[in-house]
Amino acid sequence: MSDSPQKLADLIAALPPAPTVLDVSRFLADLKSADLSRTKLEPVKLALVSSFTSDMLIDSLVAHGYCDGFDISVYNAPFGQYMQETLDSSSGLYRFAPDVVFFAVRLQDACPDIYYSFNSLDGPSLQKLTARWQTDWLSALRTFRSNSSALILCANYEQPAYPSLGLADADAQPSQCVTVVNLNAWLRSLAQEITDFHIVDIDALASRHGRARFTQPRMWFLARSAIAPDATWDYVGQIICLLRAVRGRSRKVLALDCDNTLWGGVLGELSSSGIALGHDFPGSAYVAFQRRILELYHRGIVLIVASRNDHSAVMDVFNNHPEMLLRSEHIAYFGINWDPKPQNLQRAAVALNLGLDSFVFIDDNPVECAMVRSILPEVLSICLPEDPAEFETALAGLDCFDQISVSAEDRHRGPMYRQEASRSELKTSVKDLETFYRELAMIATISRNDSSVASRAAQLTQRTNQFNMTTVRRTESQIKEFMSNPGYDVFTLRLQDRFGDNGIVGLAVVEHRDKEDILETFLMSCRVLGRTVETAFLSWLMNRSLSGQASRFTALYCRTVKNAPFADFYKSCRLQLADDDQSQDTQKWSYDLSLGSAEFCVPPWIEIRLASPAV
Repeated sequence: MSDSPQKLADLIAALPPAPTVLDVSRFLADLKSADLSRTKLEPVKLALVSSFTSDMLIDSLVAHGYCDGFDISVYNAPFGQYMQETLDSSSGLYRFAPDVVFFAVRLQDACPDIYYSFNSLDGPSLQKLTARWQTDWLSALRTFRSNSSALILCANYEQPAYPSLGLADADAQPSQCVTVVNLNAWLRSLAQEITDFHIVDIDALASRHGRARFTQPRMWFLARSAIAPDATWDYVGQIICLLRAVRGRSRKVLALDCDNTLWGGVLGELSSSGIALGHDFPGSAYVAFQRRILELYHRGIVLIVASRNDHSAVMDVFNNHPEMLLRSEHIAYFGINWDPKPQNLQRAAVALNLGLDSFVFIDDNPVECAMVRSILPEVLSICLPEDPAEFETALAGLDCFDQISVSAEDRHRGPMYRQEASRSELKTSVKDLETFYRELAMIATISRNDSSVASRAAQLTQRTNQFNMTTVRRTESQIKEFMSNPGYDVFTLRLQDRFGDNGIVGLAVVEHRDKEDILETFLMSCRVLGRTVETAFLSWLMNRSLSGQASRFTALYCRTVKNAPFADFYKSCRLQLADDDQSQDTQKWSYDLSLGSAEFCVPPWIEIRLASPAV
């Protein structure tokens, strides 16, 4: 392995939690002198369109991008020219052709009377003012969307640090704070009308930093710089967090040490009755930390344990300690032995069928973190603070697990991955793969245009990278549009087996064009890869086209670093690649259904069932 990923991981680890402007400058200088040629960074063209001076965001934005796997090039629109840049199709914004645009338009700048002259406004004049802004800004956003397919990230509006009416604002008619709340709700509603539109919650960020300190008055009056220097890193972090979630780069697994991480003390020296865990400090801090871990578990983060310890002693704590909040049923994989922790993380990745780049490793020991970072640089290694009272806050501040939405499927992910570990055990105990497949007793249930699972379908497009043949990200509203369009069908696949329900793991979007069925989206969750479910799904889709009106079945493939291992999948399923597509990143694989071929073979160890709505 090239040392590029490790070098980048080391540079990132050296950054303090809240880097200053000088820290960022040094980081970027070190990056320029490092050989990162083999580091897998996703290029992103990002446009900043703001109502204030945003120059100070650029370096932090680029640096934060490197920390999260993005190589960001930035177009910074002229100061305050947000309307002109958006409405003029020949502006620098459109010439830049961004992949992502961040509209950082403060309500203080767009409608200053709401913040600085609120007490002079009566109800009708306030309504007229806000309605005019909503009309103008919505028109600008519609214009942008008609001219660009870029992902739109839009900052919401900050509550005033000091409401103009003071205490009286709570019951006032009109209320300044309620006005801002309503405008933020309106902004969020635009996601239903404008595709690929997401809100960056700057108001929540300002609240965490302290609204009165979020803007530094001297910097504002001198340079119209709206973000205080000590808030800049977190500000751009909000942008990167959302970009990471949309691009499928959120982490999925939290790997935990035990001694001095989940409890205080060393279990081998103290026994379970002597460890710090309970109502009194420091035991109470470890309980609070576990409570925060459980919050992650219940939103779909997979928990594993990687500990150099005695297995039976640790299991006794998980199963019997009265103050232990985390129990065995919450843990998808236990790696408890005296082997190096990187080995246990690698075993967990194999058992759970997940990439190590979805792992976060947390330990109190900086040496252990350095070892994981050195051997497995794709794992995000977090060293806990020295004071256990700060553990919970440190974990709560991690945004690497964030995703656009949390579905019912997510909330059951922990049990699903415990089942996955059981499947891995079965696989090692049988003599061949076919026996393994048959003993799994797999049932695939396929639904067509089922709007109740549109959220999960959209989430699959956003989070699936490996077996995702086009990696086109879709929103829930876009999935529903496909479902209601007679020219398309959306098929979802739910997989069950002897160990339990895997949930909805497959998605196909088929366009019906003349006599041709075009598979424009085809993906399968990585947790079920290697069980031939993807082959069964494609065979069923082709059989459906064969029995319908289509004379040709075409499947699209767009090569990426992540899905490259499946470049020949369609070939293995009897589809042919056009000669002129041989060297193209976007390919069309086709099968001539008019040849009257026999049905395409669904692996006999998978039972296909059809759900309602009827397929």
